[in-house]
Amino acid sequence: MFNDICSVMRDILSSSVIVISRKGKLLGQGLLPGEEPIAELIGGNVGEFIDKMLNERLLSVLSTKEM
Repeated sequence: MFNDICSVMRDILSSSVIVISRKGKLLGQGLLPGEEPIAELIGGNVGEFIDKMLNERLLSVLSTKEM
């Protein structure tokens, strides 16, 4: 289900999209064709956990801004 949401968001935003749980589990992804994911930080497979330090950094983000 999260993969479907990520695919729709990817098409709308023209950007790769991932959904990660608070514990760092990769729930879904929608990657742009031709772009390589950051394999050393994000395993790339749904159900796997991302790098612990990356998850901590993402949890510290309080707001986002469109550029």
